[in-house]
Amino acid sequence: MILDKMGGVAICSQVEGNSCRDIHVTNNIVAGAAYAGFVAMGHECGDYSGDSFKDNVAHSIAGRKGGAGAIIYPDPSSPAQATSCYEGSYFSAYKCLR
Repeated sequence: MILDKMGGVAICSQVEGNSCRDIHVTNNIVAGAAYAGFVAMGHECGDYSGDSFKDNVAHSIAGRKGGAGAIIYPDPSSPAQATSCYEGSYFSAYKCLR
């Protein structure tokens, strides 16, 4: 299990091995979540062309068990991310514990 159910917006992360397609989380704001504002799949390093997770903001995330603005995890449908590099981009966070 990748996530704690106290996340603000958990994108395809509740079931291990889940490979979601055509999910776009864009221009959202999460505030006051206990674990993380967003739990989202990353993209391959250096590839900024996608828009599956873009222009989102998390703030005031400060729970006892977490406090991250976002937790980015590798896309299970991408063999490259499992063996090399993945990242999250075009995201902002403030007033977070971590």
